[in-house]
Amino acid sequence: MFGCYTSIMTYNSLAPNVRLPYNTIKGTVAQRREKVINCVDKLYKDLYPKFVHGKVSIADIQKSVDKVIGAKGKVHVIKNPPNLFDEGGQDVLFSDFNGKLSAITLEMDTKEKFFKFPDLITILHEFSHVADMFFHPKYAARYQYMSSEGLYFKKYDKLYEDIFYHEEKPLGRKYKTKRLKKVEYKLLNFLKKVPKEDRMEYIQDIRYCLTSEAEAYKTQLKYARILDRKHHPVKKGDLCDESETFLFDEKLKIVNRVASELIQKEQLKMKKGPRVNRKK
Repeated sequence: MFGCYTSIMTYNSLAPNVRLPYNTIKGTVAQRREKVINCVDKLYKDLYPKFVHGKVSIADIQKSVDKVIGAKGKVHVIKNPPNLFDEGGQDVLFSDFNGKLSAITLEMDTKEKFFKFPDLITILHEFSHVADMFFHPKYAARYQYMSSEGLYFKKYDKLYEDIFYHEEKPLGRKYKTKRLKKVEYKLLNFLKKVPKEDRMEYIQDIRYCLTSEAEAYKTQLKYARILDRKHHPVKKGDLCDESETFLFDEKLKIVNRVASELIQKEQLKMKKGPRVNRKK
């Protein structure tokens, strides 16, 4: 459906340090997703004994991540800056030499020197994003492209944070219907104000971000339930199905529909061809 926009990969190649071998990542979208799931599970199995038997540090997490990824330097496990309130995050580092992505980061809170069992869920959530960047290289390629082209700016950040990555409460039928109408209105309004050639770039970016978040929250719920069954402490919120709170599936349907409509309009214009004024 969106294949005509994948040419970004041909001129926006990723550096070797943020790529895995093609034989490792090749496959359909569903197969790549399964590889992400398996990769996260490997990290869980490597980290879990460390949490059981001792104190877990940033260095311990880094060793496990390097082991699972199969190479050092591709992922940097770092501490969140002290002024951030987030428990964890995933970001990227850029090369000063060529301006391209040089590493993926997995960021954790700095309040405690060592991590406890509830933190393991956050680590796995964020590592799900990390694995997505490797097994779905178009995610990393798009981030690199949009950053290099200056397409990330405050209004877009606000649109994503306030409209798409937003907890929807209270979740009644009337509220849900009203909210989803607002989501579509805000998206269309934003797209009207950006250059036509950039509209699909933003739509794809939102699609990738929402898809990755939806999967990361599934990961969070899965392992929170596992730890809870093992009688380890788990944050109450991690045992909630956040897909219902954020309406990821419903928002993705809106984004996909808007994308389809844009493509159809462009195809119709191409069929009609340039308008020619003839003298009578």
